[in-house]
Amino acid sequence: MQIHFGWGYDGARWNHEDSLRQYTAGPTGLTSLLATRLGLNIPAISQVQRIAVYRRALEKYLTEVDTAPNGPWFADSFVKDPWATARQVLAWRDELVAAGWHAEECTDASVPPRLRTMARIETTLAQEPDWAPGGADLLADVAAELQWLVSAQLPFELGIEAVRIEHERTALPQIWQQLFSHLAALGIEIANVPQVAPLTQLRILHADSEWDAAVVATRAVQAHAHAPFTLVAGRSTQLLDAELARYGFPTAGVREPGSARPGVQVLGVFLAAAMAPHDVHALANLLDMPLAVQQGDDGIRRQIRLLPNAVRRELLWALSEQPGIGGSAWGAAFEEIWAQGNERHSELADAFDQVIRVNPIELDASGLKTAQVVDHLTWLVTRLNALRRGLGETSQTQGLEVAITHATAVIEVLGSLGSTVSMQELRAIINDSAGDVGPIVDSQRQSASEFMDVVTSPSQLGTGTAPVVWWLPLDDAPVQRCYSRLTELDYLHSIGVEPAEPEALAALHLDSQIRAARKRGSVTAILPATTVDGEPVGPHPLLTFLLDDVRSQHPDLSLGEVAEQVTCTVDDVFPAETVAPPAVELTTRSPVRWEITPGEQLIPSRISFSQWERLLTHPTDWLLERQLQITSAARTHIPTDNRMIGLWLHATVETLVNRHIEEPGQPVAIDVTDDDVRETLIELMPYHASELMLPGYRRKRATLLNHGTRAISALFAGLGKTGTRISGVESQIGCEVPGTRGQHGQPLQLTGRRDVDVVFTDGRLGLIDMKYTNSKTRYQDQIRTGQAMQLVVYAHSIRAAQTEDRGLAHIPTAYFMLKDGDMATEFNGFGAREVITLEPSEYGAASADELWQRAVTGLNAFFDRLREGVMFDFGKLVDRDEWKAYERAMKKGDEATVPRDGELYGPLQAARVDGFIPERSYRDRTYDFIAGVKEL
Repeated sequence: MQIHFGWGYDGARWNHEDSLRQYTAGPTGLTSLLATRLGLNIPAISQVQRIAVYRRALEKYLTEVDTAPNGPWFADSFVKDPWATARQVLAWRDELVAAGWHAEECTDASVPPRLRTMARIETTLAQEPDWAPGGADLLADVAAELQWLVSAQLPFELGIEAVRIEHERTALPQIWQQLFSHLAALGIEIANVPQVAPLTQLRILHADSEWDAAVVATRAVQAHAHAPFTLVAGRSTQLLDAELARYGFPTAGVREPGSARPGVQVLGVFLAAAMAPHDVHALANLLDMPLAVQQGDDGIRRQIRLLPNAVRRELLWALSEQPGIGGSAWGAAFEEIWAQGNERHSELADAFDQVIRVNPIELDASGLKTAQVVDHLTWLVTRLNALRRGLGETSQTQGLEVAITHATAVIEVLGSLGSTVSMQELRAIINDSAGDVGPIVDSQRQSASEFMDVVTSPSQLGTGTAPVVWWLPLDDAPVQRCYSRLTELDYLHSIGVEPAEPEALAALHLDSQIRAARKRGSVTAILPATTVDGEPVGPHPLLTFLLDDVRSQHPDLSLGEVAEQVTCTVDDVFPAETVAPPAVELTTRSPVRWEITPGEQLIPSRISFSQWERLLTHPTDWLLERQLQITSAARTHIPTDNRMIGLWLHATVETLVNRHIEEPGQPVAIDVTDDDVRETLIELMPYHASELMLPGYRRKRATLLNHGTRAISALFAGLGKTGTRISGVESQIGCEVPGTRGQHGQPLQLTGRRDVDVVFTDGRLGLIDMKYTNSKTRYQDQIRTGQAMQLVVYAHSIRAAQTEDRGLAHIPTAYFMLKDGDMATEFNGFGAREVITLEPSEYGAASADELWQRAVTGLNAFFDRLREGVMFDFGKLVDRDEWKAYERAMKKGDEATVPRDGELYGPLQAARVDGFIPERSYRDRTYDFIAGVKEL
């Protein structure tokens, strides 16, 4: 066997020619080969397990060996972050061992203190039954065994004829120089590979962005596709793959490190979801996270998630109703799951409830209970294994299998720790258990190719000779460091131990890249702007050396002039090879005017206020969501921020009222104290606003408790002063909307719920709708300008239940602002600080009855057009900047260019004057991309 050795050649490509008995290797590969031939290999443990054992050894050293008050240099760091400290001290230990250091040589008083401590730790480490050497120990053992064979003059057949070294031997670390000397003494030919001739062809194709770079790289790939070539991609090729697929070329399939570590993602989300206080967004992410892809017998690919769809849908619904765990919506979800009669689903749901709600992971001052974390991860591994067994061989389960392996490794490590573990340490263990994963080639994303080979680093070019296309040659190499101090280095040198300098190792790595690139003869680099993903990056240092290669062939040119010479456009380099994707006819439709199939099929028979408002402002959104059942992902419906706070305060008012009402519908005067309100807010927080209980929300939680207590107390106090009583909360609405022409011409049925029903001292029935908003004037302005449609619609639901109709203007209505405790109304009797006077705006109504009739007229006009196959979305029309300018000019009588859809000005005015459009809701849109308002 002949070995080709280069410092960066671990995992490198071999020559495309006959490679029988040829082996290309770097330090790791050659060490492993020699250890196998010498019989030195032993069962290995993962690096994360070595860190765990070393952490134990450090803890034992601090508690049993070095108990002095000051302690060793790492004592303070170990108390704050034992895992990170153990990782760093172990890295230094491995650096020393790889340089030939022996602990028994560093025990006397002349040894620098830190080295003496390291030697004593080695003694402690030897007592750990789970300890196993790492790569540094294996290298030291190989070097020592070869030295013994040479000194004993024992013949030993390693099965190696020659080793060709890509570097000067004197440039290698000392232990490697000694190792090669021993091999030579054993009769193996050791030779340096002559310097490779400078690179002859270098092209640098610039692009403004990664998207532009993908187009340029595709042209380069197409030009090279007639013969073998290598694509170097140190970053994700997602954009490039999309472009390659568009032109019909094989894809590269390189993923970023984060996407190559599914275990980190799954474990992190699972633990966040299972920890109290609960992060409902993490729980939603867990329920919605794809874990595998199943290839069905029908050819359809289906994403597999942690729980069956029937279970997770109910749980996501519960979270969207109440963003917390254990409330009434959570309980109702489980009742629905049980009612479905699927025993397997019910068992899974109950087990999940035990893990998440009944027995969550508790975080206290001492950290997390290790046994509790292990129990939860064990449940996760069991569930993931069950999913894996249920999938066929054609399913994509790579991420699932990695997550299982990762979780199992974390369980093993946690089992070796103490009774508690900090959150910081747990996160570090999870990250380290995944290993150092760089960009990888995903075989499931990569297309088979006769010509294109894909690597993720220039080092992996190895001894191949095919041309190179380099995708995004950017410098993102980690910074190396030396752990030893100057005094320690001096001592180590005095005993013949010379740790490799980081600069020297980086130079060796770069040298192997230079040699590998030169062998290829031709390199085409596609270089984008100096920022990628918003982060500043510089070109790869290898490019500078390749530029110098080209300059050596033009001694009269400077390096800058050479750079200008090799920098070119793709059209200059590959003009004849240009191909175009199939032509696609793009049409831009109007988001305002829609033509649909005429008929009754889209006309509803029931309507709520929210649907009514959406239908008048943005009917496209109403059609997509309500009639075509196109909705955004379930987790996007989980309330947060103002919506969550509003629901929480709503629930508090409802709870307080229900505790005082003895008989449904019987009005009562409610007197509550601030303490009553605050206690109820705290009681309901885990079920309706668990987000506020998370670490980091202390100040916001305290502020909202104070504001909510003050506002809700003000609501009951204001009503109490005027003698107005409350008769119900969340009252069901179910009445007819007279005059409407719903499905088949029948009147629509109005549905929904009223927030608070009240009874005035004169016997009149009224209502309050509660709002939580940052705006101080939005709802006051609605009342003042005659556009408070919601109050009018809800007032009609009260009128429909009365025997005498005195008109909507006689039914008291109000908005209550839960944020600041203000009441917005045009009626006395609500305890408002100021009663609003009606001042109709240009398109507002002069009375509640007029607003009702116009809202009904607008509804009918929309249905009539829908029956004819036409739909106008006026809300998307009037929100355009050019349309606003056009309307301003029309009002002033100025000349103005008619904008797109200008022919709808007449129908728009009719809808505003004869009907009603809630202008304040124009910006409340949901489906801008589908409707064509925004472009991708």
